Amino acid sequence: MRIGLSFIVGVLVVRHLGPTGNGVLQSGVALATLFAVGIELGLDGVLRREIVRTPERTGALLGTATLLRAATLVPAIVLFAAVYARQRAGVPGLGFWMGITLALPLAQTAEVWFLASGRVRTNVLAQGAAFLLVSALRVALVMAGAAVMAFGFAAAAETLLIGLALGLAFMRCAAAPHRWSWDAALARRMLRDAAPLLLTNLAIFVYRRFDLLIVAGLLDTRAAGFYAAAVRMSELGYVAPMLLLNAWFPLITRLHAEDPAAYRATLAGFYRKIVWAGAAFALVVTISAHWLVRILLGSAFDGAATPLAIHAWTAVFIAHGIARSQWLLLENRLFDGLWLACAGAVANLALNFILIPALGVKGAALAAVAALALNMGVFPALSSRTRPVWALGWRAVFGLGPPGQAAGTDHT
Repeated sequence: MRIGLSFIVGVLVVRHLGPTGNGVLQSGVALATLFAVGIELGLDGVLRREIVRTPERTGALLGTATLLRAATLVPAIVLFAAVYARQRAGVPGLGFWMGITLALPLAQTAEVWFLASGRVRTNVLAQGAAFLLVSALRVALVMAGAAVMAFGFAAAAETLLIGLALGLAFMRCAAAPHRWSWDAALARRMLRDAAPLLLTNLAIFVYRRFDLLIVAGLLDTRAAGFYAAAVRMSELGYVAPMLLLNAWFPLITRLHAEDPAAYRATLAGFYRKIVWAGAAFALVVTISAHWLVRILLGSAFDGAATPLAIHAWTAVFIAHGIARSQWLLLENRLFDGLWLACAGAVANLALNFILIPALGVKGAALAAVAALALNMGVFPALSSRTRPVWALGWRAVFGLGPPGQAAGTDHT
């Protein structure tokens, strides 16, 4: 219900703002997301893993992670403001509200505990309540004919309400560890373990989000509005893999420690389900892209149809990457994930700067698909350390099963 409502409200906002207004808003959101990745510090995956493995230390884990993120918040906001002010598509008032959204990673520390402890329902209800209020606000702004800056305020309000809702849900949960603490030694270990994840997340941002900023810089905000609309619609294909990951992560983590054979088989099944779901989504969207854009966004967004038909195929490779990331995390191969993400980021940047001037917005969509295809289908095969997960993933996708012991030999 939340996904469906988000899509409907998003369509209303995009239609209301038009290509140029949507480009201005989404460029600001993309830049804020980049800085939020830095504040998150790559800790989510490490936190979830450690809470599952050592639940008795949950209070120290949550308290330490929250203080680490809080320490980065103010410097990140100052740097964001300086960078945003130099953007060609920047609007000063909008930048202020986007800066507030950088606080979201602090609130998401409690979300990590809900997911790691299997309390998905509590998490969804808490965030859903905040989301419903902000959705109503966005609809009211559309009906009032509000300018783009008002939708920046709505984004800031959503961040604050999510933080409030998660905090209240956490405090009301009897099983929650209400006594948090700071542990300097734990902080050093968490930062060391999370460092490759942080760098990986930044690299992933480059080849999944930075292209919008490149479009806005090389072309204009109208083109960025077309591309942002196409990306928003195609990203519906990422939802099912993320939901499945939240449900399967505790099981996969436990099997990794207890039963290597069952772990490989379960991970292979996870691969197969989410990758083929992504392929089905991409095929449907490609066939119906022009119809979808005309019906949902109107003729003003006809320029988003072809980019949507192309970009929809990123769902296949994003799903593959979600499954691969769990193998890298559990096998303690995070530095391997880092070089893969960096290679994908470099490929994406190069392809964007080559294809966007030549093909416009279609070039950005082609660059996104090509870079992800290289990152999932070619780069892992080049190293003996990542070749096992490459073999496991693609064998699973085509129904061949896990390749014996090859993909799970290191469980230490």
